[in-house]
Amino acid sequence: MPGRPSTLKIELDEPTRIVLDGWLQRRKTPFGLVKRVQAILSLSQGRSFIATAKQVGLTERHVHSWARRFVEQGPQGLYDRPRSGRKLLFEPSVALYAVKLACERPDKHGRSLSQWDCRAVTHQLIADGIVQTISAETVRRIFQQHHLKPWRHHLWLSRHPCPAMRSSPQQCKRSTPFTRACWLLGKWY
Repeated sequence: MPGRPSTLKIELDEPTRIVLDGWLQRRKTPFGLVKRVQAILSLSQGRSFIATAKQVGLTERHVHSWARRFVEQGPQGLYDRPRSGRKLLFEPSVALYAVKLACERPDKHGRSLSQWDCRAVTHQLIADGIVQTISAETVRRIFQQHHLKPWRHHLWLSRHPCPAMRSSPQQCKRSTPFTRACWLLGKWY
């Protein structure tokens, strides 16, 4: 076997080996996890880091770090750690204000009476000083997260909604996610 023998001794007991073999046999196991399990099984058979890295398709450095995590944490150490993700560009209050705008009549803000669209909400958010810049695509994503489509509801903001809608929009057959959101915000005119 080429390469020096590993300094980390990986010895698998029977329950751990069964868990790792089960991960290899499942069809839905993530590919990265399969590679790590193969590396650990190879190291447990006494292969070197270099031979294991070539066999599995990882770098020697990665094989060493995964082996160290396996020794410290067991099989759970082979999973990816949770990542922080991208930081929020806008505060949640921006999304709340955008939803509030969509639930108000556009003519109150100098817009046509028919309906709001993402570009009009974008311009209104900037004009009201809520944000300095925001794209229409971001506003569309905000509406999508809240299941709102104000551009598809022509004059839905009437002064006299149906009686069932006044008491509980969940029981009204005509209610939509958009009208339910506005009912929760108390924006009936």
